[in-house]
Amino acid sequence: MKEIIEQFNLDPLRNKVVLVNPSQYSHVQIKKEYTQFVPPISSMTVSANLESRGYQTEIFDMRISSQEELEFYLKENQSDIAFVGLTVFVGAYISASREITKLAKKYDLKVVWGGPLPDVFPESCLKECDAVSGAMNYEHALDWSKVGMNKIQEPFLAYLFTSMGCPYRCTFCYLQSEKKKTYFRTAESVISEMDILNKDYGISEFQIGDDNFFTNKPRSIEILNTMREKGYTISKVIGAQNDFTPPIVEAMSGIVKTVIFSIESASQRIIKRIKKPVKLEKVQALNELLSSHNISIINNIIIGWPFEEQEDRDKILPLFKSMKESIPDFRGIVYVYTSLPKTPLTYEVEEKYGKFPEDLDFWDDCEFEANEATLKYRPWLTMEMQEKLCDEAAAINKIYNISKNR
Repeated sequence: MKEIIEQFNLDPLRNKVVLVNPSQYSHVQIKKEYTQFVPPISSMTVSANLESRGYQTEIFDMRISSQEELEFYLKENQSDIAFVGLTVFVGAYISASREITKLAKKYDLKVVWGGPLPDVFPESCLKECDAVSGAMNYEHALDWSKVGMNKIQEPFLAYLFTSMGCPYRCTFCYLQSEKKKTYFRTAESVISEMDILNKDYGISEFQIGDDNFFTNKPRSIEILNTMREKGYTISKVIGAQNDFTPPIVEAMSGIVKTVIFSIESASQRIIKRIKKPVKLEKVQALNELLSSHNISIINNIIIGWPFEEQEDRDKILPLFKSMKESIPDFRGIVYVYTSLPKTPLTYEVEEKYGKFPEDLDFWDDCEFEANEATLKYRPWLTMEMQEKLCDEAAAINKIYNISKNR
């Protein structure tokens, strides 16, 4: 960010920065369906960085703010705004980011794109804006007043990141396209942020957004044990099968309510092929162990792999049925695979079916749904097969993706 500030040679009188979290859907549509959202952590992180440099920041999350509200602010503060920063992902976020960029340019404002998309396509993104920015780590607590945090956690959850990245090398994962090291906040930093949310808003239950909270086991245990002392709990957290050691499970007991660990397939052949660190023969025993500590489990599975056979998918229902019989509140969720930019698996697909374009127009339709626009990310499928896979996933999810709130 320092380089961007120097690059723009900003007028010192322009001390405001507008940070925008684009949405792939209209805010009217989203607000009808949801009351709680993951907060715009990227915007909040950049805000903290900039405010430490003396800038004033304003965050607009387009899931809850309208285009009219954003435009009014840009118009009224045009002469004070140093630049507008956007967090950009693959898919319909591209179109949304282009619209916001066009709006900012209407008022002759500089625009910076940051987030996962500029990480993998920096040159393509630079054609759309004035500069691109890489990810920012943060160690200190964020300013939650920037998003209107409150005790009932509406519209935003108390959703914390305690680390970034994952040590595993699953070939389909977006993290492999960024090739970043795993970064850990200290236990003290994490607890300090929880203390602030508790003191300012009366919040004692948190959700952890890490790709894998348990990678650094001593740190995770320290956080969990301190939370126990303070009466804090975790509503949901993600981990990997290998990380649920006896000391970790013991530390989770009474603190963690729900664990998500993805197995990605009911076929060990597929699991080996995508380099997922999962042993299927041990999944049920682990789920039962977690359940014995009153921890709910969600196992995610992906179907539609480029090298998948029907017999691989046929193993899902027996697996989920067995889980449900021994763990009544077990949840299993099935998704349909789609190619993401520059992952090892995407490179494999490109070798066989041809290279995907790097222009943003191509990636603007990237979704997990099945329609004519998304078929181009699954060149090994016909439209009929893609629809069949989505129907299979929906049928399984109707049975096994049933939430039981504790």
